[in-house]
Amino acid sequence: MSEPDSQRLHAVVASLAGVIGHDQFPRGDLAELRRLRPEMPPAAYWRLLFDRVPEAWRKSDRMERAWALVMSGMAVMAPDCHSPKAPLGRVLARIGGGTAESRLWTLLRSRDEQLEDHLRLVVRFLASKEERVDWTGLARLLFAADEASRDAVCRQLARGFYMTESPAQPEAAAE
Repeated sequence: MSEPDSQRLHAVVASLAGVIGHDQFPRGDLAELRRLRPEMPPAAYWRLLFDRVPEAWRKSDRMERAWALVMSGMAVMAPDCHSPKAPLGRVLARIGGGTAESRLWTLLRSRDEQLEDHLRLVVRFLASKEERVDWTGLARLLFAADEASRDAVCRQLARGFYMTESPAQPEAAAE
């Protein structure tokens, strides 16, 4: 299995967010996740990974690294880190301004370690605005196994931003 299917991915993401954002989640574990380095994740990461993520979705280093970034980002945004009805593009459009658009495009154009760095910047930006986001889209971006699936995720995130920011005019749709 190269990429998780969306429905099951959403369930796993929601489960992780429920644990990480819960007021009873140990503060020490939360701090570890916030400082997490994907190349050497802390014990809190491994406990969550093996407790909440299906085995098929943690079989490779790439997948483990993606989950590390998801968990770390959720921890930075905790306690209110996940909202299933708040896609990243729509949330950034609601925030508005050139900074939000620039952060989205930098994230969508990034690959590998740059993607990780820019994801952290977007997460900190959202946390500073006290915004929640649907982590499923971000997870799909991290899990995209090939350029075609990655491009599809990027297009979906961009559509969310621009459809919210400036809906198409009726006459433009007819062209």
